[in-house]
Amino acid sequence: MPFSRYVSDEEGGPQVPLIYYTDGRWIWVSYLTFFLKKGYYSLLSEEFIKSIGQNNFVIPTLDDGNKVEAIRYYYSIYHPELLKDDDLKD
Repeated sequence: MPFSRYVSDEEGGPQVPLIYYTDGRWIWVSYLTFFLKKGYYSLLSEEFIKSIGQNNFVIPTLDDGNKVEAIRYYYSIYHPELLKDDDLKD
């Protein structure tokens, strides 16, 4: 399940989309495959590799509740200033 936001320039204008994927347990960026193709496997935990391997490296479809929970979790850790009380209601 992807969700996204934009990386902004100095004036706050959107420049490029920053897309995240989640399987309901893990959250990763869309450009992860770029680093994997370059051989940076050591950046990933064995637990993550096993988990996505159990799904045959296919991102499962999540229900709306799990999607909202994953997005809330991500924003609460990395961008709490962007998460408002009214955002992402179930």
